[in-house]
Amino acid sequence: MFRVCDFCGANLDPGERCDCEKVDVEWARTSYRQAKDPEEQVKILADLYLVSKETIKKVLGDLYGTVQKQKRISKKENNAEKRARLQALLISDIACGMTVREAAEHRGVPYNIASNYTREFRKELKKVKVRHDLLEELA
Repeated sequence: MFRVCDFCGANLDPGERCDCEKVDVEWARTSYRQAKDPEEQVKILADLYLVSKETIKKVLGDLYGTVQKQKRISKKENNAEKRARLQALLISDIACGMTVREAAEHRGVPYNIASNYTREFRKELKKVKVRHDLLEELA
């Protein structure tokens, strides 16, 4: 006769203590959620509590697999990509009602850089509008 662990569903002998009871569940879930590499965190937690990775996966429950690996920005990423991403973030902040100064402070960039990026964006936007107007006239 065996019993089933109420928490993780493991089959246990009578009187046997489940491995998942050794694990501080809230701490394990928090550390998994905040990990840069969730799969590596499962291994670390298994080593820490001296249990199998499967036990940690059961303890994490529905959280396991939902946390994505955080992307590290490589050193090789060129400045144009960084600039475009920052410009897009600044423009989205401004579109949400922030001033250029507020958006610059929010993103942690100097005001003059934010101002230049938004000015460049507005110039490009005008070009697109002019092209669109010309296409409408030709149609």
